Amino acid sequence: LMKWLVNNVTKPRTSIGLKVFAMPTLQLGDIVKVDYSDGGVDVLEVNSKRFVIYSIDYSKSLQGPSMDIYLSEVA
Repeated sequence: LMKWLVNNVTKPRTSIGLKVFAMPTLQLGDIVKVDYSDGGVDVLEVNSKRFVIYSIDYSKSLQGPSMDIYLSEVA
């Protein structure tokens, strides 16, 4: 059991934060995939990875509601 824990917990995970339009259907613990490219070029090397939402911050401005979501890679 200890060997499994060391092999799976000590592996570095990708963490990212995104500012997106407010989506009330997103919740903490949801599993998401990120597809972020600019002109066909991948900006982040995360297209085949899955992430879990661990923090959400809501805000509003003159442009409308928005939210900051913070994601951590799923093993």
